[in-house]
Order: sequence, then C-alpha cells, then structure tokens
Amino acid sequence: MRALITRLRAAIAHVLGFRRQAEMEERLSDEAQFHIDMATERNIQTGMSPDAARRAALLDFGGRDRWREAARDEYRSRYLAELAQDVRYALRSLRHSPAFTVAAVTTLALSVGATTSMFSVVNAVLLRGLPYPDPGRIVTLCERNLSKLQGCNSINPGNFMTWRDESKSFTSMGAFIDRQVSVAGGGAEPISAKARVANASVFSILGARTAAGRVFTADEDREGGPDVLVLSHAFWQRHFGGDRSVIGKTILMQAYEYTVVGVTAPDFELYEPVDLWLPARWRAAQRTQPGRSIRAIGRLAPTATLDQADRELKLIAARRASDFPQINANWTALAMPLRESLVGSSQRSLWVLLGAVGFLLVIACVNVANLLLARAADREREVAVRMSLGASSGRIVRQLLTESVVLSVASAGIGFLIAMKGTQALVALVPSGLAVGNLSNVSMDWAVALFTGGVAVLTGVTFGLVPARQATRADVQETLKEGGRGGSGVSRSGARLRNALVVVEMSLALVLLAGAGLMTRSFAALQQVKLGFEPAHTLTGSIALPRRRYTSDTAMLAFYQAAEARIATIPGVKAVGAISFLPLSGQRSASGFDVEGRPPAPPGQQPVGDMRAVTPGYFRAMGIPIVQGRGIAPEDASGTPAVAVVSETLARTFWPGESAVGHYLLYEWQGNERVQIVGVAADVHHDSPDKDAYMEIYRPLKQFPYSGMALVVRGEGDPASYAAPVRSAIREIDRELPVADVHTMDELVSRSLGRTRLSTALFGLFGVLGLVLAAIGIYGVMSYTVQQRRHEIGLRMALGARPGDVVRMVVWRGATLAAAGIAIGMVAGLLLTRLMSGLLFGVAPHDGATFAAIAALLGGVGLVATYLPGRRATRVDPVAVLRGE
Repeated sequence: MRALITRLRAAIAHVLGFRRQAEMEERLSDEAQFHIDMATERNIQTGMSPDAARRAALLDFGGRDRWREAARDEYRSRYLAELAQDVRYALRSLRHSPAFTVAAVTTLALSVGATTSMFSVVNAVLLRGLPYPDPGRIVTLCERNLSKLQGCNSINPGNFMTWRDESKSFTSMGAFIDRQVSVAGGGAEPISAKARVANASVFSILGARTAAGRVFTADEDREGGPDVLVLSHAFWQRHFGGDRSVIGKTILMQAYEYTVVGVTAPDFELYEPVDLWLPARWRAAQRTQPGRSIRAIGRLAPTATLDQADRELKLIAARRASDFPQINANWTALAMPLRESLVGSSQRSLWVLLGAVGFLLVIACVNVANLLLARAADREREVAVRMSLGASSGRIVRQLLTESVVLSVASAGIGFLIAMKGTQALVALVPSGLAVGNLSNVSMDWAVALFTGGVAVLTGVTFGLVPARQATRADVQETLKEGGRGGSGVSRSGARLRNALVVVEMSLALVLLAGAGLMTRSFAALQQVKLGFEPAHTLTGSIALPRRRYTSDTAMLAFYQAAEARIATIPGVKAVGAISFLPLSGQRSASGFDVEGRPPAPPGQQPVGDMRAVTPGYFRAMGIPIVQGRGIAPEDASGTPAVAVVSETLARTFWPGESAVGHYLLYEWQGNERVQIVGVAADVHHDSPDKDAYMEIYRPLKQFPYSGMALVVRGEGDPASYAAPVRSAIREIDRELPVADVHTMDELVSRSLGRTRLSTALFGLFGVLGLVLAAIGIYGVMSYTVQQRRHEIGLRMALGARPGDVVRMVVWRGATLAAAGIAIGMVAGLLLTRLMSGLLFGVAPHDGATFAAIAALLGGVGLVATYLPGRRATRVDPVAVLRGE
C-alpha cells in the first residue's frame, strides 16, 4: 500500500511538472558549470591566473539566476511553482493579519452562503432537468377561454379524448383528476387519502419506475377493467411499513375492493403529491357532457415541435367548438412546457430573489475591495521594495490576486457549509401547498458546488484586481523616500477609488432596502384585506362519502344533517355548516349563467359564477354576513322553489344601485336550472387575499347535492381543540369514514399569505445585511481617512480648530458619499423595482413614500457611521502628531 501511494505521488508530481523541474534545474546547473569551466580553461591558456581566469569566465557568462529564469520559461512547471509559492505567501500574509482576514472571510462567507442557498433552490426548481426521460418533450395540455388573455383551465373530458384520438403531434396523451377517498384501516382509524384517477399512459409519458410490483396497464385502464391501484412510496411506507407482501392484496377504498399491483418509486411525483393511483376509464358518454375538471399531459412526437402541437390542438379545438358550441364556444386549446406549469408564478419571484442576493454579494465584494485597498495602501513600501529589486508589476499583481482568490476560496468553503444549513432552513420556510416546483429535489449537488467555486474565483478576481493594480502604480522612489507614509498622488487616487466603492455600496443597499420596503408594505396591505369571513375560532375538515354506501341523495343529505347535529352538541361549539368548495382550499367549480329578462349571452361568452352547495348553518359558522335578503334556510329543500344566495360582486354587476333579491338566474347544470335570488352575501376572497372576489352562487345542499363537503365548525377558544371531538362525532355516525384536511381557518389564511411572507422575510434579511455591510463600508473608509489625515487634523487643531469643526469636516465628507450613493440608488431602484410588479399588492413599484423612508433610513445610518470616526478624530493629540512628523 505504501509503495502504491509513493508511485501515485510520483505520477502526480510528474504530471504537474515538479519532477521535471528538479531534473531541469540539475541539468541547467551542470550545463552552466560546464560552460564556465571551459571558459576558465581558455583564459588560463592565454596566461591568466586561475582566479582571474574564473572571474573573467563568470563575468562573460553572466548571472546564473538570469539564465535560470530564462530557461524556466521553457518548461511549464515554472507557473505552477510560482502559483504554489504565491499561495504559500498569501496564507502567511493572511495569517499575520488576523483582524483583516476574519473581517473579510466573515463578510464574504455570509454573502456566498446566502447566494448559494438561493441558487440551490433556483437550480432545483428552474434549471435542473425534470426527473423524467427526455423532459423537454413533455408538455402540459389545458384549455383557455378566448375572452381571457392568460390562464390555463381544466379540460373537458370529451375534448381530451378527441385531442388524443385526432392529434398526430403526440406519441401519447394522459389525463388525470384528484379525488379525496377513504381507505379502511383494518380495524383501526379509517385513512383519508388523496387518489389520482389517471390514464395508464401518464406512467409511460413520465417514464414511471416502481419500488415494488408494476403500474396498471392500458388493458386495466378501460371501462369494465379490474379494480386495481398503485400506492405511492410515501403512503406505502407510512401505512404498510414498506411491506412488499402488500402487492397482490386487496384494500377497501370507498367501500370497494381494489387490488394493489405496485408501488411507485420514491422520487416519482407530478404536481402535488398523491397517495394512490387509480385507472381513469373515461367513458364514451363523456364526449358530449359539459364541464371542465381534468388535467392532462402529453409527449411530443419525435419530429413535432411545441408550436406545431399547439397549432394542431387549436385546430381540433375549433372543430369541437363548431360541433358542440354549448360546451366549447369561445374556448381553445393550449400546450405549454411541463416545467412552466410546474413552476407557475414562482419563476419570477425566484429570479428576483436570486438577483437580490446577488446584490448582497456585490456589496460584500465591494466591502472586501475597500479593505484590500486600505491594506494595499499600508503595503506600498513593501511593494516598492519588491519592485526596486526587479519584480515586474505583472508579477506583483499576480501575487496580490492570488491572495484575493485564496481569501475568496476560503470564504466560499465556509459559505458552502453555511449554504448547506441555509438551504435546509430556506426549504423549511416554504409553506406547504406553495407552488414553487418540486422542493424535495433541492440539494447541494455538483452544479451548486460548481456555482460556489465559480463565485469564489469570480469574486476573488473582482474585488482583488483593482486593489492589485492600484498597488503597482505607486512611484517607487517617492514611496521609498517618504517611508510609505501614503502621501503620494497614488494614495489620493486610491482614496477616490475607495470613495467610489462606498457610493456603490450605498446605492446597492438602497435598492435592496427598497425591495424589502415594498414587500413589507405589500404584505401589510394583504393582511388588511377583508376576506369576507371571520377565520378566528374556526375549524374545517373535508368528508368524501363513498357512493357505494351512500347511493342516493337522500342518504347523503341524511348523513350531513346527522353530522351537523352531532357536532353542534360538542361543548363550546357555536355554529356548524358545510360547503362544497371551501375558501382558500384551491378548489372551485364554475358555470356560465344568464339573467332572466335580459338577452342571453352567446355560448362561451356568458358571465361565469362559482357554484357552491351549502348547508343552512354555513354562513354563520364561517362568519359571512348576509347584506341583503336572507341566507339558506332548512326549508329550502328538494321539491320547493329553487333558490340561491349570490355574492355582492354578482349583485353589483347586474343590479347596481338596486336589490338583487327576487331576480332569477338561468344556467345549465345536469339540466336547465332557474333559481331565485333570496339573499346577497358579502364577497369572499376564495383563492387568496390578492385575488379579486368571484361572482358566487350559493345553492342549498338539499337542492344541489354534493357527496364531498367541507365541514366548518365555529367554537370558543382554540379551534384545533375541536379536531378530536369532530372526528369522534363522525365515527359515531360512520366508523369507516375519515375526516381529511383538518385545519383551522387561520392556518389556511396564513398559507395563502405564504409566498408574500417568504419573499418579504428574505428581502428583509438581504436588505438588513446590505444595510449593515454598507454601514461597515462607510465607517471603514471614514476611519481609514481619519487615520491617513491625522497629520492634517493635528495641524488644524494646533492652529485653533475646535472639535466640532473636525467632526463636521469628517461627517460632511461621509454625508457627501452617502448622499451620492442614495441618489444613484434611487434612480437604480426606480428602474429595478419594476421587475417586482408581479410580486406586489396594494403598492406601486415606484411608491414614493417607501423610497423616501428608505432613503431617510440609509442616510441616518450613514451619518451615524461617519459620526463615530469624526468623534475619534477629535481625540487626536496635536503635539504628539507634530512631534511624530
């Protein structure tokens, strides 16, 4: 083993050229000695004494070092040797300046760590390839209403089947829809699970792998096929302990027996995680049925492009609109890259945050560059001595750049360790349900390591080049004559450069703080939005009744009536209700409608209302006020006149300035419906506080039956304390029925603000760090300026200047730099914050109040940072300074 290591070291040394260097050095010395000996012999033969002959030979040959350096240029190891020498010198130099080294490494490590953490998320979500074979050819399919310029709507099943049958641009298409189901727990608590009802082709499109068993086949995905399912890996581990014997067994789901045929691989996901995969089995009768409820993906044919596929789908959609205008008029198809639909609106916020942390890195680099400039000024005499001894300016620059790169590489190493923890914290901060791609793939892989290494080299060269060039421009004779006091014109040039860097720091800090200020105001504005309901003291949970046991609407209605009655008896409960689609749940169902007495809109151009089935107690339980008329009453049952409560937006749109109560709405929902408006409810922000309220139509559950409903329970004190009693109440009615998605409404509201809260927190963190670095930068420059001008300050005080005059002089200089940085930062901020327009709510990107407040804050910090060195300047002893000079 030892011999192997010795040979390996020898091979590496040979590759790097060090062995060759030793051989060349020895050969060069032998050859030089040979030429000198021959010249000495010739001189002796001419009659010279041996000593005189050797002296003459050496003079004729010239200095051995000059020839050795010239020869070294001929073989490559010279540069590696010089690099190793520069690295050793840099390490010794940094070790001898611990205060400088700690300050620079800490500043850079924090900024590199923050930048690497953000890049790791951006890399995983936006840059890294999706975990599917040839992911660039997988596309998302959806529908879009032509009256809307953007958006990706669910698909009508009949339209999807037509696309699949007629399109030539795809090798395959697959559609799916998610359902909440109950799984029997084998005598224990029933399990609530999310099932994805999908075509078998979805697995082939995504190249699905299994951890056990197989996926279901196309033969099983047909009407009348066997009841089979595939477990997700997480569900398999959580509820079956990873037991492979589950393959082939049956489980009871929604009161039906299903055979488990496989378990997906751990990393197999598409959009939101699900627990079970079931065959879709779209029926031929669905080709002419209304409604849009499914999602779809497709794999492009080898010769097809995305544009070609999109155009072909649009042509097929146009034919479908002509054949079935009641369903498809004013609708078209849309194909987009799968990544675009996975990332959604997160893409802009991630790039903006990466840009913001990049600004922080630049501020850190500027700070370290200022430290290096001050260090270079203190090392003017050292550089002058080396240049006077023959060192070239290029050699000096290379050595100083090596020191900068060593500094940045050390910082990057520490920053990478910080990023490993920072990335975990960043992912943990992302609220559940926030669409930012697949965060489970965020990791510190080779791309992140390469990025960190690139950042290290780039920052090292960036903040080291200017100070290195500055150090070699000094007048060598003047520097040596004055003993390196720093009074040369080069020092004045260095001072101007340091001042310019402070201005850059201040301007970048203002941009970061402006972004943080705008996000803070946006978050505050979102918190002030009236949601239309009272989330406090409210608990929610969803129930999906299995059709096999609840075969009629009467049975379903009886269950929900019994459930509400049982829950109402729980101590502390004030109100109980239920709704088909809960606000802030991300689920909705809509339908076009007409107003009786007005001309009907053309097909596809009707106004759209969100349809909600509710129980009589819902409005009270949710805290939604009825502003006109009445709410839903127990008497609003099947066989009585059809009624509805509408939202304020709907009422205001069609009956501005008058009451909507008593008017009729017409729509098609499993037949033609004519419903009378009996009340108007306050607007509810169904999706999130930053989205406008929809036109909503609330129907009585007894007239508009739904098998799946969300319970709403309002009580006293902590709403989470009602979770166990509510579950017990449901189990008393049906022991096989689980309650899913149990949350407080406060949790749902907080989740809806998650994206803005996260962006605000990160911007705030980056802004504070930028502010601190800018303050340190201006403090450092002014402190160094005071130190360099001690002689001038001492002379002024000896001539009668008062301490206040000295403070004003220093503060005025620092305030000038801060003001210049703020002015430039204001202009840059006004331009760059436009990129944040999609992230803001209730505040403009150029909001004057925000920019004024940030400018005042930054100016105040700058004044404090300059005042402290000014106060120190007043402690200068004129006598001691003049005596020292």
